[in-house]
Amino acid sequence: MRFNSPGFIDSLDTYVNVNNHYEGSAPLTIQRLLDILRKGPPR
Repeated sequence: MRFNSPGFIDSLDTYVNVNNHYEGSAPLTIQRLLDILRKGPPR
């Protein structure tokens, strides 16, 4: 986290752990998360 002035965040790094419970499912889940982050949640 970096601050550009007192109390204001300039940028924030976020990490998401994706569990590959089913073989090959992690890439699909990651793609869905990236789509949601880019476009917003489905309505």
